[in-house]
Amino acid sequence: MKKRIVCLLISMIFILGALASCGENSQDDALKDIQEEASKSTITLSMYLVSENEISEDQEEKIEEAVNKITKARFKTQLDLRFFTLNEYYTALEEDFVESKAQGGKTETSAEAGDQTNEEGELIYPAISDSQVDIFYVGGQAKFKQYMKAGYLQNLNDEVSNASKLLSSYITPAYLSSMKADNKGIYAIPTNKPIGEYTYLLLNKNVLKEMNYGTYGGNSDYSEFTSLVCDSCQDVLGYVDKYMSDEYVPLYSGTGEAYDLLNIRYFSTDFSYDEDGKIDKNTLKNDYERFSLLSGSYDSEWNYGTEGEYSKFMNTFLNAEFTDQVKTLMSYKEAGYYATEEEKDKDFAVGYVKGGAEIIAKYGDEYEIVPVAMPALETADLYSDMFAVNKSSTSVSRSMEIVTYLNTNADFRNLLLYGIEGENYMLKEYKEKDITGSTKTYYTVQRLNKDYLMDVNKTGNVLLAYPLEDANEAYNIREYQMQQNRDAKLSLVFGFDVANSGYGLNAGLMEELKAKSAEYYDKMVACKTVEELEAFFSKAFIEVNSLNSIIIHGNSSYTPALGEEYDEDTYGEGSSLAAIYEEWLTKIGCVIKG
Repeated sequence: MKKRIVCLLISMIFILGALASCGENSQDDALKDIQEEASKSTITLSMYLVSENEISEDQEEKIEEAVNKITKARFKTQLDLRFFTLNEYYTALEEDFVESKAQGGKTETSAEAGDQTNEEGELIYPAISDSQVDIFYVGGQAKFKQYMKAGYLQNLNDEVSNASKLLSSYITPAYLSSMKADNKGIYAIPTNKPIGEYTYLLLNKNVLKEMNYGTYGGNSDYSEFTSLVCDSCQDVLGYVDKYMSDEYVPLYSGTGEAYDLLNIRYFSTDFSYDEDGKIDKNTLKNDYERFSLLSGSYDSEWNYGTEGEYSKFMNTFLNAEFTDQVKTLMSYKEAGYYATEEEKDKDFAVGYVKGGAEIIAKYGDEYEIVPVAMPALETADLYSDMFAVNKSSTSVSRSMEIVTYLNTNADFRNLLLYGIEGENYMLKEYKEKDITGSTKTYYTVQRLNKDYLMDVNKTGNVLLAYPLEDANEAYNIREYQMQQNRDAKLSLVFGFDVANSGYGLNAGLMEELKAKSAEYYDKMVACKTVEELEAFFSKAFIEVNSLNSIIIHGNSSYTPALGEEYDEDTYGEGSSLAAIYEEWLTKIGCVIKG
């Protein structure tokens, strides 16, 4: 022990000499780092992980040995990796939470006992109890809220601002800032993954040249193309159908042709309930695109939390913007703009697709690519996959060193995801153009066996992971995904969570809204012509508006008002979805006017 201390002091003398030419602040920072590393004692932490299949004892030992070779050398930290399949994970984790709490939470570490070495001079790492919980995976908002309420989640604000500040350079800022804003603190580190998807219009360059549009006509952009049903789109489709139909199908829609509109936001009707009619929080979905009789207009340029950029929700068939767009889409169908089965491989003039930034790589040579809706971070996306630190962890700071490294170091991250190179997988090398057009070397992973299978989303920073060889993705997919995250914005309805609104959602009203929405959607898509649609809309808006106004509107301009009881014999007790939505808008300072 004394010999090691003398060596350490000699090393520090040499280092201090090397720092003599540095500025005063640099010397102070370097000295602080040296002192902190020198004062570290060995520690053992547990890490709870979700595996795709059962992992053998032998395989687990190999992964753990490879992981600890890194963590011991870098952090003087040993990890006890605990793998569970998803169907057993939360039961095991929650049992250990309870057991660990009963034992007092923390286990003695060598930080308390002093570093020890074996006969070979190697550092000894302390044993920990089978129920000690330090670092653990959390999936979904329901589990996050459950663990928050139980007091298992450590507030990581100070760590992220100080020792773990490198996270801010590797995780898209919206993830951390939204997590902090939504919970008054960062209680878990979200997995950095591609956010949402773009909606693109693909405009055939040859067609644009023929029509003297955009850059071919002396203009530098295509800002007049705002949606699939905008006037400029209609002009191009009509021109191609009339003059270029031998060469091109006018319209290709990667989303299908049925009423997938850009400027309508529907209220979700996709909620689940328990047998008492209460929301089942474990299956709550934030699906705001499913057709509903309750909807509102929005602009893809609108921003979260901005006064005046939210619309009142209304009977969808009273919304002229909606009905006009549906009729325009029907006119496309009547005109034969969509590809038939025989024309599916034919080039198209206008495309309407949703997806990630990699679409630019796929279509960029032949099409001008115009984003008409940017990716948006939804509440469910933020909470889908996270790593947290137990409030009673042996060491929060040392736990966060591991979480930070997992999200900032590609080698460590890929080890935990794919296992051992040469045993569990092999890398394949490719040359391909990067996002700027320069040729670069990329790697993909080919699995050699199924002995160690982990989910890319449940093992840390997705954008640091090598893509799988059989994923049918561009090798430079991660670069495009990083660009996608840079372009992303916060969803207008971020944080709108009925389950935690403080008001009871009336299950009876929701069930009626769901049933009526499905009924009228089926009637709408059954129409074959614009004339049929017009007749349907004329009748439907009257029928729907004559339904109980609470079902469709449910806001304070109707009786009964928000928070009051409904006729329990008919509907039971609770508020309408729209009423809760408007109350939420009030809380974030965006009251709807009019």
